[in-house]
Order: sequence, then C-alpha cells, then structure tokens
Amino acid sequence: MGTANEMFRRIKREIQRNDVDTEIREAIIDAVRHFQDEPLWMNVKTTEISTTTTTQDADGKGSPRYDVPDDYVSGLYLSIDDNTVINEMKRVTYRELEQMDTVSSSSVSGPFEGVPSYWAFDGPSDVSAASPSTRIRVYPRPQAPKYSNAAGADAVTSTDPYTLRFRYVAKIPAPTATQITTAGEGAFTNFWTTEAERMIRCYAKALVYADVLQMIEAAQAQEKLSELEYNRLIRKSESIEFLTKVQPGGI
Repeated sequence: MGTANEMFRRIKREIQRNDVDTEIREAIIDAVRHFQDEPLWMNVKTTEISTTTTTQDADGKGSPRYDVPDDYVSGLYLSIDDNTVINEMKRVTYRELEQMDTVSSSSVSGPFEGVPSYWAFDGPSDVSAASPSTRIRVYPRPQAPKYSNAAGADAVTSTDPYTLRFRYVAKIPAPTATQITTAGEGAFTNFWTTEAERMIRCYAKALVYADVLQMIEAAQAQEKLSELEYNRLIRKSESIEFLTKVQPGGI
C-alpha cells in the first residue's frame, strides 16, 4: 500500500529537485482538495434522516430544514420513503423552493404540510461556526407533532414519519504536511495514496511546475496525465453503478 511519504519522495525523484520540499507537500494537499468533491466509488455514502426529528416552527408547522452529515462534501440526490414506496425527490434551485414555500405561507392555514417532493440546498444555521454545516430544505414541509390541551394537559398527536435518504459525496481526509513526511509505521495512507495515487501525484506535480517552477508545458503534460487517471477512476466507479437512481419499492 502507498503512503503520503512515498508519494512525496517519488515526486522529488521525478521532478529532480531537492529545493521545493515544502511546495511539494503543499501541492499534494491541494491536489487532494481539488478532487475531494468528485463522486467515486470510495467516497459515496447514503444517510437516513427521519422526519420524527422535526419540531414545530413559529407557524406550528413542520420544519423544512435538516443538517447534512459532518463528512458531507457535495450532494448527489435525495429520495423519500413514504409508506414503503421510495421515490427520488426533485432537486430545484433555492429560489424556486423559497417561492413555493412563500406562496403556501400566505394561505389561510399557513405553510403546506405533506409528503416532501422537492429539495434544495440551504445555508448553514451558524456561519460563524468553525465548520459550518450545510443544510437541505424540503417542500412540502413534513408534518410536525401536533399538540392539544385536551383534559387540561398537553397531549401529543403522533404523526407518521418519513425517511429521507440522502446520497452524498463524503470527505476522504487529505494528509497534513507532517503526515506527508512520516515514514514507516504510522505513515499516512488512504484512498488518495493508494488507488488514486497516480491521479494525485500527477496533479501535484502539475501544481509545482506551474506555481513554483513556472514550467507551463510540463505542468500541462502532468495535468493531462492526471486527467487520464481521473477518467479511469470514473469508469471504474460507473462499472460499480453507484450512481444508479433509486429504484421503486419492490424491485
């Protein structure tokens, strides 16, 4: 298995330079970040979100917003399980979804509740957080628990939950500069330094040639090699068919 340190040493051999060690480490990290949001078979996951977590908003309706997982990088699709029938929800722009919800909010009964059919990405609830978490927003709003004052005490009327299945690209960590220099036992290794090693190595060399050494033709050649390797990984991912759409229940 390859390690980040082995990649670093190989890049040094291939560019035949001993005076750009810091820049090589930085280029490896930047190369990983460049490809980090690309959907490949190793970084695509599905998480389930239950609408039972929904609380009432100021209108007494179900909240339409849900946090995505902490390792989220980019989204692929969202489906909903409604009474064992799984349907893919339609992704729309935030403006379109906002217009739908605004129109329903102006009705006599307030925002519409029902089976969510549309979704869009929303901003984080706290942009000042160290790692702001993106949210998804759905429409119509799923039902929230209903309350009444029967017999003088609050009573909860239960509502059937929906299960949202969110398919997304998960973050595979990039090595730190220190981890790139660590050899032997405890050395950094993951998908970027093994299966995707050539793609990352070639792109890192392209960055060093372009940004540091000002060798544009060499940079373009390495970027092309990285692209060829990226295409190979995409073909392998497609052969595993992880991007196939959700099938209707029972198939």
